[in-house]
Amino acid sequence: MAHSGDEPEDHKYRRGVVSLCAGQVMPGATRLAAAGARASGAGLVRISAGQGAEAYRLGAPGLVIDEAPLEALLEDDRRKVWLCGPGLTEGEVEASLPVLLRAGRIVLADAGALGWAGECPARLEGVAVITPHIGEFTRLFGSPGDDPVMAVREAARQIGATVVLKGAVSIIAAPDGRVALNDHASPALATAGSGDTLSGVIATMLAAGMATWEAACAGVWLHGEAGLRAGNWPIVEALDSHLGDARAKAIALACGMEDLAVKRRA
Repeated sequence: MAHSGDEPEDHKYRRGVVSLCAGQVMPGATRLAAAGARASGAGLVRISAGQGAEAYRLGAPGLVIDEAPLEALLEDDRRKVWLCGPGLTEGEVEASLPVLLRAGRIVLADAGALGWAGECPARLEGVAVITPHIGEFTRLFGSPGDDPVMAVREAARQIGATVVLKGAVSIIAAPDGRVALNDHASPALATAGSGDTLSGVIATMLAAGMATWEAACAGVWLHGEAGLRAGNWPIVEALDSHLGDARAKAIALACGMEDLAVKRRA
């Protein structure tokens, strides 16, 4: 069960640690994903920056920047959830994603990681979640055609991971055939970097202890709610200031449904 993140005995490790592999060429995407994770309730967000650590330390003071080799960082068992792809070149993915999978970590793969897999989706086997847009999905699995729900469901079965096909109506499919459609969103999300923020939000849900498909569904809904709250023509950084309220609304709705279920059983 996921940890709601609003209990008196909370501490940062109980709320969950999100770790990111840093991109040296496109650091902005990594930073956006990290900001999304922090704003949606992660207890601690750490960036594995290697030799580029100094540049990342000029960013948000609440981030922890690591310069040790990835293998050394993986000795910390508290760092179960990793985000690999935003801001990364294919070479950087090659140097990090296989290492994370061999270590048995929960990995969300996006952006550069999907490009690295190219037309060979089998390279992504072992990851927990992928979050492609339509272009990335088509390159990996072929066009979704006239039945995108079935195509996303088959893609999830093929690689054994939850697949989030981002769009006006996002499709979230699990390897066991479960599927959800999310239209709780806004055109405000159609801005560069929005997908990086989404990756950070889903990673936070995973770090909080949610099961993979549920974490993806929750993350997509929270991201959409933040977009609805952000108003007209926001830049992507503006989404962060609405993610906390979005999560509070989700918790309130969930509690309301639980109360209703109890009343019905009474």
